[in-house]
Amino acid sequence: MRIVTIILFLICFKLQGQQFPVVIDTVEAEDEIKAEKMLEGGFELISISNNYQEFRISKVEHLNKEHLYLSYKYVEKYGDSNPINIPNIEYQDSIFEIPSTSQPPPPPPVPDPKKTYKIGKSLKIIVDVSQVVPISDYTDNSKNQIYGGETVRDIYESEINFLSKYYKPSDHMVKGYPVMIQNISDSIKSIETQEGWIYMIQEAIDPDGNWRPIEYIDYSVVCGASRGASKLIPDEYLISKIYKYSGKFKTKLRIRFSTYKEVYFSNEFTGSINLSQFEIPEHLPELTDNINEHFLKN
Repeated sequence: MRIVTIILFLICFKLQGQQFPVVIDTVEAEDEIKAEKMLEGGFELISISNNYQEFRISKVEHLNKEHLYLSYKYVEKYGDSNPINIPNIEYQDSIFEIPSTSQPPPPPPVPDPKKTYKIGKSLKIIVDVSQVVPISDYTDNSKNQIYGGETVRDIYESEINFLSKYYKPSDHMVKGYPVMIQNISDSIKSIETQEGWIYMIQEAIDPDGNWRPIEYIDYSVVCGASRGASKLIPDEYLISKIYKYSGKFKTKLRIRFSTYKEVYFSNEFTGSINLSQFEIPEHLPELTDNINEHFLKN
């Protein structure tokens, strides 16, 4: 009887396709975010898991340990066909010292402008609009105007708090959608991260029928150690969240995701935004390198 049950399960699985987990969080969302401008994208990597049935945010630590164990066993058996060489950066206590000078710190070096991107085939990005999950509204703190008018101490203290994208996480929880990024290849896939955030924005179709960004990437970093990588073994998936916007313009949306010069697009879904979200912030070129040339142009 048990064998028959297993066979029926496998048949149903094949017929229905991949079933992603129900994402369960004990915190409830208060309302929908009503953005009047383009907001900062890049969303938090919540966890990596191989559990296709149910995902509980409260068990993230356990799931991460399970992922590390599976990754270790996979590399032990098959090797790592997709190694990412991250330079070893010697930690220095002085790296976060507040300088005594009253002058702003020098800008970071400009990356190679010839950075090119290609459409990737190793990952599948799914926005599951059948579920609504809570996500912290970091934009509440954008009124602090951290990008201008601060003292050097303010600037450095904001950089030390970069783990929260320069903002302290807001207690205001808004509605969002879970995002699953699955490794559909037959080898390990590395996911580029920055302070635990992945390079992902939302795009929407404008009144002229063109896909345009409604979010941008803040690519500033504290130091080289801010960048890292998380690895997905075959069939594992990464879980994140995006904002569920509320506005006057009903349209189609999707995610544009990038990792190591590869670009991926999610499924399309219906939503509502405000037309002002298509306007690119004036300060953007001053804060980011050419990664936004990719995100902001088709």
